[in-house]
Formats: sequence, C-alpha cells, structure tokens
Amino acid sequence: MFARRMFWQRRKMNDFAKEICSDPELESAELETEGKIKEQAKRIARIRLGNVAAVALMAASTMVLGEQKMISVGDRRISIYCDGKAGTLPTVILVPAGGRTAKDWSKVQPAVASFTRVCSYDHANFGASDKAPVPLQSVEDVVDDLHAWLQASGEQGPFVLVSHSNSGIYVRRFETRYRQDVAGLVFLDSAHEEQALRLHELDPLDPSQMNLWPESDGT
Repeated sequence: MFARRMFWQRRKMNDFAKEICSDPELESAELETEGKIKEQAKRIARIRLGNVAAVALMAASTMVLGEQKMISVGDRRISIYCDGKAGTLPTVILVPAGGRTAKDWSKVQPAVASFTRVCSYDHANFGASDKAPVPLQSVEDVVDDLHAWLQASGEQGPFVLVSHSNSGIYVRRFETRYRQDVAGLVFLDSAHEEQALRLHELDPLDPSQMNLWPESDGT
C-alpha cells in the first residue's frame, strides 16, 4: 500500500515538472536570462579586448620613439627617447612645443633614425618626465633642462635641434647660450620672440592682441 502511494506521488511530481517546463512564460524568461548572460559575456570580452588594445598601442608608441631613459637633471628626471646609430651626421634632437611631449614626433623620429642618431623628450611637468618646481617653466628653465639632460645622457654633440611652434624660441635661446653644442637649427611652423608685436602691427584692432599693449593712463 505504501509503495503504491509513493509511485503515484512520484508520477504526480513528474507530471507537474513537465507542466512547468512546458510553460511558455517560463520558457520565455529562461531565454531572456540566457540572452542577458550572453550579452554580458560579450560586453566583458569587448572591455578586455579594449584594454589589451590600449596596452598594445602604448607599447607600440614607445617602440616608435626608441629606447626610453630617465635622465637626472639635479633632483628631477627628464624622460628621453633615443634611436638610430651615431655616424658621420650630427645627432638630431627633436624638441616638442611647450607643454607637449615626445609623442608629437612619433612619425618623424623613425624616419630620422634610419640615417642618424635621434632623440626626443618630454618637457618637465609633461609625459613621463618629473614635475618641475614651477607649473609653467620660463624659456631659461626649458633651456637649462635641455642642456642638462644632453650633458648627462652622454649623447655626442654638436646637435641639430629641430623645433616646432614655440620651441623655436627655446632652440634659438639654446644656440645663443651654447653655440658650441649646436650644428644647426630646424624650424617647423615656429613661433618668434616678436610674434605678438608683429601681429599687432599688421592688425592693431585685432581683439586678441589688444590686451598685450594696454593704453597708458598718463601716469
């Protein structure tokens, strides 16, 4: 009698389980859950792939710029990137614009490295270089840093200094102070020490230049 009762209870439970499994609402919920799991897995995979790509791009940019070295200039360090072999031609120094880094030269440096030694660097306060004592360095500060790391790095001069934008002012000042270390200067879209004055002379009413020369109050 007991065995028969257990048989019917098991049969009822099996029938109930089949009924649940065939319920359209439950099947829909199950499919929805499965879809969410798959979508989440895809999202995680995309994030991981993006992280891998970012790391690969960072590594590639460092390789393009050559070997990185941290050169001490007093109690700070400047990050430099050198490539190519020194030969009969002077070593080329790629000087980024103020507030910029060696990455600006990532397409130029490999081409130069194919025929001579070439170095680029990050200005203090930017890129991988250490912070300077002041947030905004003067022209003299930048020139001091450039001369210091060239001396400490062991790179052989005289150098060809290649400048861009306002770094044209830096390399001209460097040549004035350390003429024996300069074989030549190259200017790419360079700024000039008298640039603001000359622009004002061309267009005295230019609003962007008006605040450079405030009117005298007669005192």
